[in-house]
Amino acid sequence: MTYTLKDVVRCINHWLPETREYIWSRITYTAFLTQYDILRRWILKKATKYTHQGQPITKTTFYINYSHIIESEDINDIVYKDFIGEYSIPPQIEKRIKTIINKYAGYKNWQISLKIRRMLGLTDEKRYDYAGMYIDEYLYTEGYRLRHREI
Repeated sequence: MTYTLKDVVRCINHWLPETREYIWSRITYTAFLTQYDILRRWILKKATKYTHQGQPITKTTFYINYSHIIESEDINDIVYKDFIGEYSIPPQIEKRIKTIINKYAGYKNWQISLKIRRMLGLTDEKRYDYAGMYIDEYLYTEGYRLRHREI
């Protein structure tokens, strides 16, 4: 089954509980957490990037942004234009999206942002130094063991 980033964004929007918070950041954070599973404990740094047919499951790339922690311009374009509607994605990807949404259901956007910062070990200095760097490149630079997992 082929699908696009628009399908992923629409699926996330469909399953997100209604909120008054900024929908753009919530969708971006959910997509990021759907695509990456990051474990950081003292010296242990492991990251898993989920893929489907060799492509990232969210069909986008993320980079470090100084003010928003992580960002994807592709998601920005969809959220500001066309993020409500029908979608068609493989069931295992929809299941992963629902798992992430349920896991972070009680969190506010700022709490998710803080959690992502801690997962990545992004201090204010690092956010400034690495602004614009793609997440995969950042993970390698910071010594994370990145593996790909096909779902």
